[in-house]
Amino acid sequence: MAIPLSQREFDTWRESDTAFKEQMLAHITQQTATNFDVERRVSTLQAYQDRSNTRTGVISTLVSSVVAAIVGAIAGGAR
Repeated sequence: MAIPLSQREFDTWRESDTAFKEQMLAHITQQTATNFDVERRVSTLQAYQDRSNTRTGVISTLVSSVVAAIVGAIAGGAR
């Protein structure tokens, strides 16, 4: 059987354990804040990307319509 810790040994262990737990809590809290910040940034980038994709689609449709109209006018005038 293991020999029980003396009160002094127990107090020293408890202080070390408490300090370790406080460090872990601080680390986890900081990591959570970092994760929320990264998630916010990714969401913002996704929103910008969605807007950009929508604008690109509208612009490409507009350009292709104008080009088709010009080519149609040229082909119709050449007859």
